[in-house]
Amino acid sequence: MIMEVKKYIKIIKRCRCCNSDKIVRLFSLGDIALSNFSKKCKKFIAPLQLILCKNCFLVQLKHTVDRNLLYKNYWYRSSINYKMRKELQDIAETAEKLVNLKKTENVLDIGCNDGTLLSSYKLSKNLYGIDPATNIVKEAKQKGLFVEEGFFNYEIIKKKFGRIKFKIITAIAMFYDLDNFNSFLTGVKNLLDKEGVFIIQQNYLPLMLLNNAFDNIVHEHLTYFSFYTLQYLLSNYNLEIFNVIINDINGGSFRVYIQHKGGSRRVDSNVNRLQNEEKKFNLDKIITYKYFFKKIKSLAKEINSFIKRERSKGKLIYAYGASTRGNTLLQFCNLNHRLIKKAVDKDFYKWGKKMAGVGIPIISESEARKIKPDYFLVLPWFYKNEIIKREIDYLKSGGKLIFPLPNLKIYYYKNKIKTEY
Repeated sequence: MIMEVKKYIKIIKRCRCCNSDKIVRLFSLGDIALSNFSKKCKKFIAPLQLILCKNCFLVQLKHTVDRNLLYKNYWYRSSINYKMRKELQDIAETAEKLVNLKKTENVLDIGCNDGTLLSSYKLSKNLYGIDPATNIVKEAKQKGLFVEEGFFNYEIIKKKFGRIKFKIITAIAMFYDLDNFNSFLTGVKNLLDKEGVFIIQQNYLPLMLLNNAFDNIVHEHLTYFSFYTLQYLLSNYNLEIFNVIINDINGGSFRVYIQHKGGSRRVDSNVNRLQNEEKKFNLDKIITYKYFFKKIKSLAKEINSFIKRERSKGKLIYAYGASTRGNTLLQFCNLNHRLIKKAVDKDFYKWGKKMAGVGIPIISESEARKIKPDYFLVLPWFYKNEIIKREIDYLKSGGKLIFPLPNLKIYYYKNKIKTEY
């Protein structure tokens, strides 16, 4: 069942970052089903079209889908993946050291999910969070955290938590979901202690282009930031970046450390270094994105052809990991339940449901291991090393792992781990 969501869609006429009307079309992945997992194969369709602001050079979606449709029931849980748990633990430990956190000082996590990041703090018990997903907020509250259900804004935080300042504020893998930066950053500015630190971590535009990571383009991710554009945006609110770190999380991310302008921390040399390195990507040029689109169209065709060829040989292929990003990848590559028979996921909440847009049924890992498919198409391809290590017994038994990105690679075992294609 296909359902249009036109009444839930807003078309962008001005840049979300600088309000300029100088926006140009880049490319479209087409009309893609919103990510969801349900027993009925109901799907909501909305465009995934990228535009570029010619003033501040923010890459962004042309359409905004109503956030209640996207977030009120949310499927991703931070606690599911070991690497993500370790990453969040590192964010907490680093932040505690940066501000010399005292047990009476306050911490706020915006988009706190199931409370995994907040639970990683050791030096304070004044841990506050806000998240719009009803199902996930319940889990966070069960951990004894002060968590409010809803979308972040300054007035809600004041009303629910009182007139307090926060020594640490984090926005991890959520800042790119925002449609209104003014409201958000005004709130952060007002809530951040004068010696506080604001930390953003999210996907980094140059690495998305470099890694062919078109699966990062989803309805939730409204914006795709370069360091230049993020720095430009923050400066308008008298916030300054004093350090930045690049990592491989989710296919390539940057973690940005921010303070009030003129704060006590000196600006690290990483900031100037990244400013200079970023220039070589030509992120202000339309041709950069046209070339990216040409590459990913060719890659999608290659992935589709390989899957079809192996299916014609009678090979059984399952998807490994049922996720929002995986939904984009499957739909853009024209892969559905006729080609990919099942999807395997750790999250028991998804078992017995289907992936929206492609109709692939989701089963448990234990059920999949009994069936022993010939291939797993690995949708969280950015966890390659961890997944290969985890699935070594499957590989030794003759199974193969398909990693679709950055480029199509097949991993198998013959005396040692080998690749083909």
